[in-house]
Amino acid sequence: GGSPGEVGQRVLAFSARLEAERGVEGVLVVAHSGPLRWLLCQLLGLGPEDWWQLRPSPASLSLLDLKPRGTALLLLNDTRHLRDGP
Repeated sequence: GGSPGEVGQRVLAFSARLEAERGVEGVLVVAHSGPLRWLLCQLLGLGPEDWWQLRPSPASLSLLDLKPRGTALLLLNDTRHLRDGP
């Protein structure tokens, strides 16, 4: 909760923690849509004004590869695991 500015500040602080974990095998992030949009923008080098361009669906999966030279987007908003049947 909070204002967009407050959410942005929390996301920036969390993003800094992720930056420190770049050498770790993997990190799972579970978040509500608003903070997740901000975080994706931050990690992908988009400005906070671009948050509206990303619309993760509930329970969707996105996969990013954090490299020293930048972040690679490997999967965005995947919901295949939510479908019924094989």
